[in-house]
Amino acid sequence: MGSARDGLIRVKYAKPPEGFNIRFLEGVEAQLEEISRDPSLARIVDALILRIAKVGHIEGTEIPPDGDENGKRVIVERVESGKLAILYRPLGDTVTIMSIRIF
Repeated sequence: MGSARDGLIRVKYAKPPEGFNIRFLEGVEAQLEEISRDPSLARIVDALILRIAKVGHIEGTEIPPDGDENGKRVIVERVESGKLAILYRPLGDTVTIMSIRIF
């Protein structure tokens, strides 16, 4: 973050009052379509995405930087069929959902 002396203030997050904008990387829609076949799992995913939209910059676990990409986070929840992981990256006023997996 810059200082007031240099006239620069860098903001990592700019969460709007109604929550972050949500964007899905290519391919995530297909993952969501697969998940939607199980209504209880779909409700869990919808709730997690809503939570990420509200507090995505502090929710989940930060993943160590990988090359140029830093700031990635992951939420892992136990579900009936195993574990559900949502990989995402908050930046500015947007959270990008990068992957939704069950393992």
